[in-house]
Amino acid sequence: GYTPDLTIAPTFVARCCLRTIFIAFALLFGMHAMRRVKATLVYCRTKKLRAVQLLLGHTKLDSTVRYVGIEVDDALRDFRIDRILGSQKEAVACFQRLTILNGKNTSI
Repeated sequence: GYTPDLTIAPTFVARCCLRTIFIAFALLFGMHAMRRVKATLVYCRTKKLRAVQLLLGHTKLDSTVRYVGIEVDDALRDFRIDRILGSQKEAVACFQRLTILNGKNTSI
């Protein structure tokens, strides 16, 4: 006869585990702590304080700096580094587009 497939997809198990962890963390530490952790993770990954400010809905950047738990000097340093690296990436991408348009396939 027919035997049903009783396997459980790994993505389903992962989702259930994440939900359980989320609920346990919320019960232990509260939703405010989760909000702060998420904001800190976003900042650590992107170094974009403005993005975190918009995510949290803060009007003052100082509030976001305190909320994430960094120093104002560190935030300014990260901002400067991001602007420098961003402009370098744009320059490299522009150069690569120009060389491709000119028929030269040079990579940096």
